[in-house]
Amino acid sequence: PFKDYECSVSGSIGIAIFPQNTVSAEQLVTLADQAMYKAKSLGKDQYYFSEATPVEMSDGNKR
Repeated sequence: PFKDYECSVSGSIGIAIFPQNTVSAEQLVTLADQAMYKAKSLGKDQYYFSEATPVEMSDGNKR
């Protein structure tokens, strides 16, 4: 379908692990999103694991 064209795809991935990093689905998505932006800041073709813990997330929600 591409005839003689070459196509390259790359991605930045943010990873958050349940229940290690969070206690709710909403927090899990937030942490994964934050980790993705950190991966993007590191350059192309990177991945980044969230380093947050449920305690850190609950402390942040109380502010």
